[in-house]
Amino acid sequence: RDRLEADHQQPIGLVVEEEERKDRHHVLELVGKAPVVVAHPLLQGRDAARGQTPARRDTSIDGQTYGLMNATQLLDALRQTPPDILLEYRDAVFDGPIFAPTADLDTVQASLIFANVIFLDEVSFNRIVFNRETRFENAQFRGGLSALGAQFAGDLTLSQSTSRKHTSFKQTVFVGIADFSKSQFKQTTSFIEAQFSSADFSNAHFAADTYFERATFGGKADFRDAFFAGIAALKQTRWHGAATFAGARFQQRTRFWQAHFAAA
Repeated sequence: RDRLEADHQQPIGLVVEEEERKDRHHVLELVGKAPVVVAHPLLQGRDAARGQTPARRDTSIDGQTYGLMNATQLLDALRQTPPDILLEYRDAVFDGPIFAPTADLDTVQASLIFANVIFLDEVSFNRIVFNRETRFENAQFRGGLSALGAQFAGDLTLSQSTSRKHTSFKQTVFVGIADFSKSQFKQTTSFIEAQFSSADFSNAHFAADTYFERATFGGKADFRDAFFAGIAALKQTRWHGAATFAGARFQQRTRFWQAHFAAA
């Protein structure tokens, strides 16, 4: 009980080792809807991070309470957290633009989970290397999202999420599984020259023009029940595994010019 009350009152600053994950997830389930941020090492060194907790600020959006953090805090955590730490944010709002390339951030070593979070401003992960699994679940990118030329060495999940402005994964390399299922892209979206291992876009909603030109799919590509409201440009796309478009809807022009389906 004491541990649960501490997590509820001071959710920021708890560093969780890999072997403690099961116990941590049990605690999070019991906390329920309370805003939770796990493994946010703002201080130098693990012992210091365990011993002190920064002051918490809350904000309310659409009737829900979130922990409020600024962009600098997040960038510091992404830059400093070692690979044996799971960095997890839940029920959090990030205030301020996030430009990783200008923040001396080129590699993220830690595993990442962002669940029920809101990014109020533009997010740029351009040319960043993510060495471990990265998960965005029920995330809102209100200022758009760019990961141009980025590399995801582990699986990437961006499911049940929304990008309200431009979205770019141009020239991005997805070494693991890329899961964009049930996500919504409100404005122009680009996967031009992206390289996929296995990709899931099932039930994804593209509200504007979407570009997969010269993209490469090395394995399975699932577009079942996806919806394309604008132009769907898949010119010169290469499909080396099975591609599924069952139930997909295209409202405007769909271009597969010079596309190559190796599994056909």
